[in-house]
Amino acid sequence: MKKIILLVGIAFSGFSHAEVISFEELWSNVKRNSPVISREEHNLKASELGVSRLSYHWLPSLSLGASAFSTNDPASNFFSNLSQRQVTGLDFNPTTLNQPGNHTFETATLGLDLPLYEGGRKSAEYEAQSKVRDAQKFNQQAIILNEYVESALNYAKVMSFAVARERLATLSMRVSELLSRYSIGSQSNPVGYSGLLGLRSLKNRVAGELLVLQSKEFSTKGALSEKINRKEQDWSPQRDDSLKFLERALVLTKQEGPSLMELSLQSKAEALDAMKSAERSRFLPRVGLFANEGLTHGDRDTGNAFTGGIYLHWSLFNPESLNQVSEKEELHLASVSEVAALKLSSAISRNSLTQNESSMKQNFALLIESESLLSEQVKVASRLFQSGSISALQLAEVLNRRVDLILNLMEVEQGLIEIRGKLMMLSRESGANL
Repeated sequence: MKKIILLVGIAFSGFSHAEVISFEELWSNVKRNSPVISREEHNLKASELGVSRLSYHWLPSLSLGASAFSTNDPASNFFSNLSQRQVTGLDFNPTTLNQPGNHTFETATLGLDLPLYEGGRKSAEYEAQSKVRDAQKFNQQAIILNEYVESALNYAKVMSFAVARERLATLSMRVSELLSRYSIGSQSNPVGYSGLLGLRSLKNRVAGELLVLQSKEFSTKGALSEKINRKEQDWSPQRDDSLKFLERALVLTKQEGPSLMELSLQSKAEALDAMKSAERSRFLPRVGLFANEGLTHGDRDTGNAFTGGIYLHWSLFNPESLNQVSEKEELHLASVSEVAALKLSSAISRNSLTQNESSMKQNFALLIESESLLSEQVKVASRLFQSGSISALQLAEVLNRRVDLILNLMEVEQGLIEIRGKLMMLSRESGANL
């Protein structure tokens, strides 16, 4: 009995001594501490940097090379002297040509390459990377939305558990009061003893349900505590109706259209489509301008030389390019099919969830009405029990129905909470606004 009284006391103390945290404050902490959101932010920044890099594909490339070497190679010595523009008649002496000795040279080269035509490859890669960036942006918003919805659902569930827990705790105290004043429950009085057993069984049932509720509440609250980097569960949500809270926190848009995940997959499909053009460019010629400025320094002097012109490069056969276009085409078609499958699945889920939500709301309204009726019945039954018109066993049956109703209300309420979250994930709500 002492354990049950302690359990009831704990059930009532859920809100009284804990710090109250609003959902706005909780979500701010979740968003700030979420490694998943942080990961997507870095992925998006990486995609944006990729787009920025490819946007400069039309600029020329510059290269710088330098070397210092010592050689007795006849050709290297002769041409290095020639690059210094200091070749003399003595250099053509056969002995000097064949045995030039060991000499040290330093060279430097500055090169420029300006592509004029690359078959549209860089433009296609830029378009593909832009679509990848868009896909990552939608994916990031979907992740933020998922974190937000999950936090809102758990916050609402904690509210729901707490309300059910307090209702059961109130009922437990009522049963304890009845047992403390019940004086005809001896075994010599079968009717009275049966009533005593019924009340004791009811009290044990309520105590067991309280333990289950506290376990669920502890688990749900623990998940939120971890996300806000709070090791202790010394906090509680604001006191509010969980469903009314969700109507404010998870506002469903009436605008028809694809969800964030659908938009992300659509952008990925468009990126693969752009990559087909990039792969086709492998079979087209490349035309560009080039220029090189060379500098050679040796023991005679320092000389420089300039070379510039136009080039054409056409890969006539490369086994690495075989079937690349077909491969990208198949990947693109697979991605398009994935988008279609997700749209179909989302439409089916949305219709099913909407119908289920409507039915569960009607059921919930009926349960609320039944709660009012049963509360009145409990009052009437209590008066009848006190006057001796009904037995303790009959009163226990009425109170058992009260327990059933409390649990049914919580179960339907939890179901509505889950449905609301799933519908929110299928909506066009943007995680960027959260």
